[in-house]
Amino acid sequence: MGRGAITVDTTVHPPDQGHPFYYLTQEQVNELSDADASRMVAAYDPTWELVTMLLKLEERVSTYRIGVPGAQRTPGSAPP
Repeated sequence: MGRGAITVDTTVHPPDQGHPFYYLTQEQVNELSDADASRMVAAYDPTWELVTMLLKLEERVSTYRIGVPGAQRTPGSAPP
């Protein structure tokens, strides 16, 4: 599906289950009009990073760009 963000809805917590999560494409993230999320999704390196968004109460969103320690690669290099 290309660039996007793994999204966790922390406002929902069914009994005996974790929070639901799903994938939003870059286009869907852009539709949210969240400048930080759009910037991170446009800039992350999918060979070693991901973007995750935590949906919170009162329509707040926390967005994180997460990388795998020691997995950063230089442009054009092959994965290990």
